[in-house]
Amino acid sequence: MRFRCLAAAAALLVTAASAEEVKLEAQVPGHPRVTYEALVRLALPALVVDGGKGRAGAAVTLRTLSGEESSLEADFTFDVIETLEVTGGGKPVLLLLAPSEDGGFSALLAAYDLSGAPKLLDAVDGGMDRMLDFGAPIDLGGATGFTLVGSHFNAGESYVSTDVGFVHDGRLTPVASQLAYGVMVCGFATEQKLTVTAADDPPAPYRAVSMAVTQIVTLSGEACGDGGPAPPPAGEATYADVYRWDTKTNAYATTTNERDALMGPE
Repeated sequence: MRFRCLAAAAALLVTAASAEEVKLEAQVPGHPRVTYEALVRLALPALVVDGGKGRAGAAVTLRTLSGEESSLEADFTFDVIETLEVTGGGKPVLLLLAPSEDGGFSALLAAYDLSGAPKLLDAVDGGMDRMLDFGAPIDLGGATGFTLVGSHFNAGESYVSTDVGFVHDGRLTPVASQLAYGVMVCGFATEQKLTVTAADDPPAPYRAVSMAVTQIVTLSGEACGDGGPAPPPAGEATYADVYRWDTKTNAYATTTNERDALMGPE
C-alpha cells in the first residue's frame, strides 16, 4: 500500500489567522507618528535598525510564555514582524511577533495597550520551532486568546507545536500547548490533527478551552523486518483535555491527561 506524503503531516484544525505582516518603518494604525520600530524599541531598548532588519543590540532577559527563564541575545536579528489585534481586560491589545531570522526558535512576542498612547504591557521569548507564525485567535469570553504555531519537517516526520495564550492583567499568560506529530515509516503512517475550541464555563470569567487531537494510524501491510517502531493500533481516535480558569491560582489548568496516550517522537 502506498502512502501519500501528506499522510504523515500533522495539522492544526483552526481557521486562518487575521495576523498582518508589517515593516519596522510602517505607522501603527490609529497612532500618528508612531511606528512599529518605536513599539519594538519599548521591548528592545538598544534596538539597532539596518536595511529594514532589526537587531536587539543588547541582551534582554525575558521568560517563555510558560514562565521558564529565557533571553534574547544582543545579536538576535529579525526581518519579519507579524501583528495581531486582540483584547485583554476590556481594552484593545496589539500583539507583535518577531521571529529570529535564523528560525523561530527565538522570537520576541510583545503585547501593547493601544487604548491610548501605545504602552508595552509585557514581552516574552515566544520562540518555538523553525517556522513560527500566529495561528487563529480564540474567543475566551473575557479576552481574545491567541495561538502560536511552530513547525518543522524532517524526512518522514512532521512536528507542529501550538501554544495557546492570552493577556490577563497585562501579562502574557499561557492556556495550553500541544505537539501534533506525524510519522511515515515502512509499516505505518500516523497523522495527528489538533482542534482548539472554547465554550462558556460560568461563573469563570474566561471560557473553557478544549485541546482535542485526532490520531489517524494507517498500516501499510508491508513486511519491514525488525528494528522499526511498533505501530499503534490502526484506525482513528480522538484524545481531548479541557482547560478551565482557576480563579484561586489565576491560571488555566486541566484535571485529565488523555493526550498522554498519543504517539510522540522517541
